[in-house]
Amino acid sequence: MAIPKFVIITGIILYLLILIPFTSGYTNEMNMGSQKIILNITSPEQDDVIFFDVFPAYLLVQGRIYGAGIRNVTVNFDTETMACGIISETFVDVSCKFSIHTGPDHITITIADDQGNTISDTRNITLISNPPAPGSVWISGYIFDANGTPLKDARLHFETTEPGLLSSVNTTSDINGRYSMKKTYGTQQKITIQKAGYQTLVREVKFQPHTNTINFTLVREDQYPLPFTISTVIFALIAGILIFSLGRSRSRV
Repeated sequence: MAIPKFVIITGIILYLLILIPFTSGYTNEMNMGSQKIILNITSPEQDDVIFFDVFPAYLLVQGRIYGAGIRNVTVNFDTETMACGIISETFVDVSCKFSIHTGPDHITITIADDQGNTISDTRNITLISNPPAPGSVWISGYIFDANGTPLKDARLHFETTEPGLLSSVNTTSDINGRYSMKKTYGTQQKITIQKAGYQTLVREVKFQPHTNTINFTLVREDQYPLPFTISTVIFALIAGILIFSLGRSRSRV
């Protein structure tokens, strides 16, 4: 007995609507409000290992999210959050690109619907780089004021000065005055440090190819660094006293 055409057509439609979302990428079914949301994110997949050997490097986030009434989709990677969804009535195409700087180990996808419901899905990833010669440099340290007090929210700009190698990255100091930049390229770099109320500090530094620690001191805009250190002043006083004493001794003789 022949199978009716409408049964075949219905089967094909069901396959396209239901089965295909599960056939590629890392698919995850989640509840948001009263409906189920299907995440078919093809890049990156869960526990994905991503290699990159060019600079600047990018992380692509791509896929499709199935569900009605979705209002927006955002993706968080490192310190950047980006709207990544092209919304349709029953699905959202996800596509966005992030610059890779410090190499965090996850992305977070957040979905919101028209009813105010939100859900999040975190993808663990591993980023492995093969940076161009002479290799990557990990720099960390602290930013202080002239009194030795840690300064938070100081902006650091690292710019490679090695011929033929282009790299320009930024970071900021935390509440303890500490900064850390894991992926800068080139051992010769110009560092510019800025903070409101303080004089801009620019340093040309030559680093080692791997881990480096360097601290910086910022001077307030209404102050200027002393031309002499305390040790220099003490040495000058002692020398003056000795010269004066020797002069008096000779005059007595």
